[in-house]
Amino acid sequence: MKRLALLAVFLLSMSVFVSAEFSKENAVQWLKSNTENKWSSLGSDIEKISFAILALEINNEEVSQGVSYLKSKGSGCYPAGNCNTKDTALAALALDSVGEDISELEDYLEGNLKSSGSGSEGLIIQIITGESGSCSFSYDNEKIYAKEINAENPWVYMNQIGISFDNYLEEIGVSCEFDSLPRISLIKESNNNFHILDEKGLTNNAQFEIESGCYSLSSDSNSCDVGSTFYASWVMHMLNSDIYTINYMRNNIGNDPLRSAMLGLIDNSELGSLVGMQSSDGSFDSVYKTSFAIDSLKNSDYSAENDNAVSYIESQQNEDGSIDDLKNTATVLYLVYRSVFTGGDGEGSSGGYCGDGTLDFDEECEYNSDCATGEQCSLQCACEPTITTNERGCGNGVCENDENSVMCPIDCVDVSDSCGNGICELSKGEDSFVCGEDCYCGDFICDDSEKTSGSCSQDCESGGSGADQESYCGDGFCDADEDQNVCAEDCGSGGSRSIWWLWLIIIIFIIGGGIFVYLKMKKGGSPKGNESNNFRVPPSKPIVQNVRGPQPRTSPNDDRLEKQLDESIKKAKELLKK
Repeated sequence: MKRLALLAVFLLSMSVFVSAEFSKENAVQWLKSNTENKWSSLGSDIEKISFAILALEINNEEVSQGVSYLKSKGSGCYPAGNCNTKDTALAALALDSVGEDISELEDYLEGNLKSSGSGSEGLIIQIITGESGSCSFSYDNEKIYAKEINAENPWVYMNQIGISFDNYLEEIGVSCEFDSLPRISLIKESNNNFHILDEKGLTNNAQFEIESGCYSLSSDSNSCDVGSTFYASWVMHMLNSDIYTINYMRNNIGNDPLRSAMLGLIDNSELGSLVGMQSSDGSFDSVYKTSFAIDSLKNSDYSAENDNAVSYIESQQNEDGSIDDLKNTATVLYLVYRSVFTGGDGEGSSGGYCGDGTLDFDEECEYNSDCATGEQCSLQCACEPTITTNERGCGNGVCENDENSVMCPIDCVDVSDSCGNGICELSKGEDSFVCGEDCYCGDFICDDSEKTSGSCSQDCESGGSGADQESYCGDGFCDADEDQNVCAEDCGSGGSRSIWWLWLIIIIFIIGGGIFVYLKMKKGGSPKGNESNNFRVPPSKPIVQNVRGPQPRTSPNDDRLEKQLDESIKKAKELLKK
């Protein structure tokens, strides 16, 4: 009887589990049954119609009725009689997915692209040089500003030049006179975080395009509208079109997961802010916003957050296959479960984008495996030659001792994701100039800025763990990312022979320790339990209190040595087992 009761409980729990399992097919069939021959029931809700077409199209369902119905709701803009930027953009995305001509819709959207008038806020032109010289700055091909530049004062703030940003795209020319070529960059500062917008490398002359665009609510308005800007910019990205609104979007993202997700898809450096808005149940406020968040987090470093969000979405499915309502069901199917684009045979209508995991006709690769041997997939989805780490210099994929995110943004990570966490992370390009919150004079770390300017002897002359102690080929350590092919200088022909003596010492230590324990137990047994519980190992190094920042860290060399010790112990144990 007891066995029968347990079996009944087990079968009941299994039935609950099975019934709760998500089914994409059921969701597709529910959406199909609620639109087939029923498109008119959607009225003039362009957003709902557009997402329904997009969701059914990528699942190889017939959408000709829906397309015809959508086209009947507008001509040149959407909806007819009440045209606006958001609906026109979404209609353009849906029609493009099935190969329809959207040139008139694109013209309408371009006409609604305005200047926000705040393009100069936080913009800095940085000119890194070791000498003094003069640089002039031009706007509309006319010289408007000149300034003396030197190593101690390499920055020119755009709001000092007096440019009136009356177009959504402005051009600034830089012309310098230095014997040694300076490195010229355009930087965006926001809340003490710095974004590299453009890097021109070593040159005396540079031309920058500065975006200050936004979208108006409709063609009848000349002022910026936040919601319209985010939707239109998101659609432009999906269509692989030029975007001129990123600066405006950054300034108006607020604490809205939807806006953060849309911007994060365009600029993945913003994804850190997005994941901070995730609720404990995995959602981002709603099914709709969570769908956009999942689409942005795909193929990112936030796989756990993405998985939690997907679990939330799947828990919202009803028994009939729907997910909340028709709009949300369509949005989920398109954004969360979009994998292969099937529609659109017109020119430029791939429907995908670089980084979506789908190899479109205008892309060479999405993953390194798509490229030939000796090549890797770039951030622009193009195959480029692989550069090994023993080829030093900016562009080799390694943030080296004399580089940071300002000097070499190609190799060094933008510090906006890490700045403010209380740790001066040289490997991520942080220093006392780029991230003064984490790096400062007196933190026992000689960073790049302090080393170059000589402004902090306290850190740089006291053996601080500065940039010269970072990992690199030739530092005498065979690191985890090195082998005899990448760095024979450190790893030798065997890759691990440099620490054979260490293995021998570890083996002797383990054998000796075993003999000692055996003799101890033979004499009087193990120590009493309460004595061993009260015993505490003293710290190997004195703790230094630092009221201004984090505790001093051990040098990278010590960390690598500890890692090698751990690996050696494991190998020694394996040898003893044989």
